[in-house]
Amino acid sequence: MSFVDSPPDNGHAETAVLVDRGVLAIRQSAEQTRKRFLWTWLALASLALFIGIALWLAIDTASQQNDIAQSQASLAKQQADAAKETSDQTVRYLRGEQGIPGVPGANGKPGSPGQPGTSGAAGPRGERGAAGPAGPTGPAGTTGPQGNTGTSGPTGNQGTAGAAGATGNQGPRGLRGERGLVGPTGDTGPAGAVGAQGAPGPQGDPGPAGAQGPPGPNACPDGSPLTQIDVHARNPEGTASLLVCVVAVVP
Repeated sequence: MSFVDSPPDNGHAETAVLVDRGVLAIRQSAEQTRKRFLWTWLALASLALFIGIALWLAIDTASQQNDIAQSQASLAKQQADAAKETSDQTVRYLRGEQGIPGVPGANGKPGSPGQPGTSGAAGPRGERGAAGPAGPTGPAGTTGPQGNTGTSGPTGNQGTAGAAGATGNQGPRGLRGERGLVGPTGDTGPAGAVGAQGAPGPQGDPGPAGAQGPPGPNACPDGSPLTQIDVHARNPEGTASLLVCVVAVVP
């Protein structure tokens, strides 16, 4: 049985990097799309709110103007009714059908008695009478206003420090951050020194011949050239030639 040193396979690492970048780009695009969607709906909601406020103000203004117009119309109607009533009373007075309210005898009937005459001049001042008995004690007066606040006293000595409080409960664990970008693949290190050749072991008996395997593909995919690679074995020493299809070249 022989062991063959195979070169490091960097194709999988490059593929993993590309996949991670693609997933990150998809996440960023989805996040941006979601933000634009939310901002769009927020703008529409704000616009609808402003339109609703404007409509409400217009309706309220129209209602107030309607109330003012109705009040003015009612006042004008009252004034017109009062003027018509005054005019009707004047016409009835001129015809002798009714007197003017407040004027006695206007309707041909005797008037009310006249107003009393003016009072006469005041007489001389009489002598001062004797002092009357002392009146009862009046009620107690109200409490006077509160006096001004006194000045603050000197500051006392600082007290001793209180005992330390109990340790608070541990807060909830923070959210896990997003996975960072995968760094670029590092350069391939220099090949290690070849180890010392071991002593050759005893040659084993030849094994039975294996069954012939199925014929392998004789062509590589498009863009993958067929390349021959010579592989050196350590124990037993020898060289094997392999034909491989080059899929990608990592610098």
